[in-house]
Amino acid sequence: MSDHPDKITINAIARDFRADHPDFETDRFTLWNQDNLRKPETGIVQVRLSADGKPIYNLQHHHLSTSGQAKYFDQWYRDVPGVNKSFVYPLVLEHTGDGNYKFESRSFFPLDGEQETFGTLYEEIFDSQHQLTPIGRKAIEKNEGVLKHQDGRPFSWEDVEGRFRFDDRSKQHNYHFTLEAVTTFTYQGTEYFKFYGDDDLWIFIDGKLVIDLGGLHESAEQEIDLRLTNPKNRAANKSTTLVLRLREDLGIQQADEYLELVLQVGQQYDLRMFYAERHTFDSNCCVYTSLHLKSVPETTPETPPDSTPDIPKPPQFIPPFIDTITFDSFRNPKTDIVCVTPIRTIVRREEEITIIRRVRKVEEIEASPACPVNTTELS
Repeated sequence: MSDHPDKITINAIARDFRADHPDFETDRFTLWNQDNLRKPETGIVQVRLSADGKPIYNLQHHHLSTSGQAKYFDQWYRDVPGVNKSFVYPLVLEHTGDGNYKFESRSFFPLDGEQETFGTLYEEIFDSQHQLTPIGRKAIEKNEGVLKHQDGRPFSWEDVEGRFRFDDRSKQHNYHFTLEAVTTFTYQGTEYFKFYGDDDLWIFIDGKLVIDLGGLHESAEQEIDLRLTNPKNRAANKSTTLVLRLREDLGIQQADEYLELVLQVGQQYDLRMFYAERHTFDSNCCVYTSLHLKSVPETTPETPPDSTPDIPKPPQFIPPFIDTITFDSFRNPKTDIVCVTPIRTIVRREEEITIIRRVRKVEEIEASPACPVNTTELS
């Protein structure tokens, strides 16, 4: 078997959110409103994961692109009834040669066509009669007056509603979702990991933040060099160990000065990816890596059990008084049949009695009358 399978499949979890959530579809968080949000907003999350393996909201950070409340951020990657809906999404990385893999989507909408979601943006904002829903009213209310026209006039209620109603893209995709992918890899000493896209993206390796691309920004990219030959490698033995300081070497500004990522050849580590698409209309998600990420096993059809030869049934014992049995009405041999079946008694299992059943054909059914399973027709 090749050391490089044709593809790597990671069962990610996609969570669908509504447009009225405080952290989603909020214009004051966007790059169109503030030039300083054209670039990623670093520092939204802490450098370590929570006890249940989720990003921790950084309360020490001055937040520009989130609501500023941890209770809302804590919903991004957890199942919360009434707030989000979760779905399994197979994140498939294709082998591109030389041990490299990629997942590349310039129109990343994993919940399109999925049943039981909140639907497209238009379906959230408007009902079947094209009237505003309660969700739609909340979404417009929080965005009214935020964006401005070229002449400086703020967007009115009608302006915001028109963006939802008349832009065809609102009907095409299911926006407002997060994606969580958890996998492992065995470190080889020659790897890299790169991400390109928008919106928020955080990568944790061995429980430490190594890529920080938070915020509702233009598509951005970041690559981490995980090779032993990385010039920044601080390990004493650079032939077997990689040591990088998160703050100085990886640019994680909220990290402690001496916090390090330590990888040893042959050891297994976990990698966690947290992604979010929070505002219309673009969505890009591209992953490039040479890490040998663990793939979920492919499902194969179950092998059907070996067929066993039919065992002939013993002949039915027909009591001699069968011909004396009467029915509640005249029996027509062409339309009525008689079925018999053995039933073991409760008192003596070795004895059998015979139940006589009559099955009357329903006239609307053209098929011939038949006896139930495990019974025998008596002519």
